Amino acid sequence: TKARELSQQTGNVSRLYLILGELSCYHYVRAEYQTALELAKEAQSLAQQTGDPLDATLGSWFLGFIFFALGNLSSAKLQFDRLISFYQPALHKTIVALRGSDTGLSSMAYYACCLWCLGFPDQAEKMARQALSLAYSYKHDFSTIEVLCYGGCMLSNLQRDWEALYRYSREMTKLANENGFIGWLGTSMTYQGNAWSMLGHLQEGISKTLEAITFYNQLQIKLNSPGILCLLAQAYQMLGHLDESSTTLEQAIKLIEQTEEHFWEAEIYRVKAQLLLEKNDAAEAEACLLKSIDVARRQEAKSWELRTAIDLSRLWQSQGKKEEAYSLLANIYNWFTEGFDTPDLVEAHNLLAEFAQ
Repeated sequence: TKARELSQQTGNVSRLYLILGELSCYHYVRAEYQTALELAKEAQSLAQQTGDPLDATLGSWFLGFIFFALGNLSSAKLQFDRLISFYQPALHKTIVALRGSDTGLSSMAYYACCLWCLGFPDQAEKMARQALSLAYSYKHDFSTIEVLCYGGCMLSNLQRDWEALYRYSREMTKLANENGFIGWLGTSMTYQGNAWSMLGHLQEGISKTLEAITFYNQLQIKLNSPGILCLLAQAYQMLGHLDESSTTLEQAIKLIEQTEEHFWEAEIYRVKAQLLLEKNDAAEAEACLLKSIDVARRQEAKSWELRTAIDLSRLWQSQGKKEEAYSLLANIYNWFTEGFDTPDLVEAHNLLAEFAQ
C-alpha cells in the first residue's frame, strides 16, 4: 500500500511493479493463485507503462507460471513465448541482479513442460536440453536449480523417464544443500521419492515423499501439492496399500477445489480410476476416466488425454466395446505429429495394433 502511494506521488512505477511481482510469487508458492494472479496482472500493467522491454518480459514471467499452475496451458505458453522470443542473456543480467534468478531460463523450463502437455514431446525435450545446457554454462546456481526442477525433474516425470528423474533430483538436492536453498530442497525430496518409487524402491520412495510433505508444511509451501499427493498415491497403489492411496487422492482432489491448481487434475482422476479398478468398481473407474479426459480436453492437454485414453480404451475392450475402444484411442493418437518413440505413444501404438487383430 505504501509503495502504491509513493508511486502515485512520484510517478515512478518501476519499484512498485517489482514489489507486486514478488508478492505474486509469495502467494504463488502458497497456492493462493487468485491473489497471485491479480497482483501479477497489476505488475504487468505497470511494467508496460515503464516502456522498458525488460520490465514487460518480467511481467509475462509472473503471469506465465501462475497460468501454468492453474492448468491454463495455452495462456501460459503465450506468456513464455513472449519472454523467450525477447530473451538475451546479457540483457537479462539486470533481472538476475534484481530478483536473483534468470527468468529467461526459468521460462524455457516451464515452456518445456507446457509443450509436453500440449502434445509436443520432442519439442519439449529439445527446449529442456537447451535450458539445461545454458544453465550449466552460466553457473548461476539459483537459476540452475529452477531449470533442474522443471526442465529436468518435472519433464522427466511427465515423460516417465525414471532414471533421468533420479539423476536430476540428486543434482537438485546437491545444489540445494550447498547453497541453503531450503524451499528447493523440499521439491528435490519429492522428486527423489517419486524416482525411488518408480524404480521399485517403494518403501524408501514413500518415506522420502512423506518427509518432503512434512518439510513443505513447515515452510507453508502448498505449490504443486496435488501433484505430490498424486505421485504418493501411485506409490501406495504399487505397494498394495489401497486405503492409503484412496485417502491421499481425496486430499489431492480437495486441494484442487480449494486452490484451483488444476495442472495435475487429469492425471489425478486417471490414478483414481486405476485405484477403483483395483477395487473392482468398473463403473466409478469409467466415470473418473471420462472426467480425466474432459479436464485434459478443456486444458488442450493432448498428452494427458492420450494417457487416459489408453486406460479407458483398455477398460472398454474388457467390456466388449472394441470398436469404441479403438476409435477413442485412434482419434487422439492420430492427432500427434511427433514423439512416436516416447513411452505413451509407443504404448498407444501397440494397443491399437492389438485392437486391429
